[in-house]
Amino acid sequence: MGDDPSLYQVESATRLAALEARRKSNVKVLEGLDQIPRRRTISALVPLGPRAIVPGRIKHTNEVMVLLGDNYFANVSAYDAIEILPKYTTCLDS
Repeated sequence: MGDDPSLYQVESATRLAALEARRKSNVKVLEGLDQIPRRRTISALVPLGPRAIVPGRIKHTNEVMVLLGDNYFANVSAYDAIEILPKYTTCLDS
């Protein structure tokens, strides 16, 4: 009886492993977001055929979707996500 883990201990260990995996994933995402530029649009020359190039803008270049909680998501820039993500990681650490 003492050697067999209880169902509660197994579930707790499983949840703890899932939280640790989520924490590691958040750290990786945070490192990747740091590589994305801070602007949502970039000016570029856009080809309109083999001989025409016009100035244009590329939109949503660094827009990411962030979970705010309770299944509410927001589209924010990568720079803003870098400020939000450590809050989740801190919450997972506690």
